[in-house]
Amino acid sequence: MKPNIYLVFLFFVAVAFFMACGSPEHPNRMISPGTSTTAIIENKNYVVVNAEKKETATKAQMKVTAYLKQDLQDKAELNNMLKTIYEQYRHESGYSNFDEPTVVAVYLFETEKMLKSDPSSWIGMLIKGPNDNSPHLSLNDFKVVAALGLKDTVLSKDEIELGKMNKLLQSRNIDMCDLNRIVNAIELNSIRTADKRYPNYGNDHDEYADQLIAIGLKKLKKKYRLTEDDIDMVSALALVYCK
Repeated sequence: MKPNIYLVFLFFVAVAFFMACGSPEHPNRMISPGTSTTAIIENKNYVVVNAEKKETATKAQMKVTAYLKQDLQDKAELNNMLKTIYEQYRHESGYSNFDEPTVVAVYLFETEKMLKSDPSSWIGMLIKGPNDNSPHLSLNDFKVVAALGLKDTVLSKDEIELGKMNKLLQSRNIDMCDLNRIVNAIELNSIRTADKRYPNYGNDHDEYADQLIAIGLKKLKKKYRLTEDDIDMVSALALVYCK
């Protein structure tokens, strides 16, 4: 399967922590000063570190980020935690033009360190849009398999590919995780440049960003004598093996 190297930007989240004070309305939450809905929730299985509220003329968004407090037992437990967090925030108030969020996104990470260092490294995600009858759940299968310690065929193939890639990159004098960070920086800087040139986004914005990314990756591939498939494989492996 050929991975999509834009994954890191499709799920980019703002990781911000809030100074908190107690809330009599929600005894299990810590409400940040100056807000009515941003909260921190902690139980035996996970910690919610941020509930970010955004609003436009057409939608009210709630983006929740959390990390696991203990080792994952199975996929069912992961799904249940995502749904529980969703239920905790789906009816939050405090919007100017909406009674509750029209879009809720929940991102769950394995550790607090992963949450802080790489917003794309979630192990499970839940999205509920205004036209959805029920939430959509998505799991990072590589991370789930690694977290559960399953030594099946998929993981064995993954480990084989990792060994091949490390050997190749060692001959090119570049570490896999360092290379992945360079790829991410090229993509992010290209998108930011396109944002400035086309602040209203649209097709012109996307095409310009794609052009800049292609130029940056072409130079990178030439420098380290790599193919597009090599770069794609690095991006896929980095999701699991680069912390």
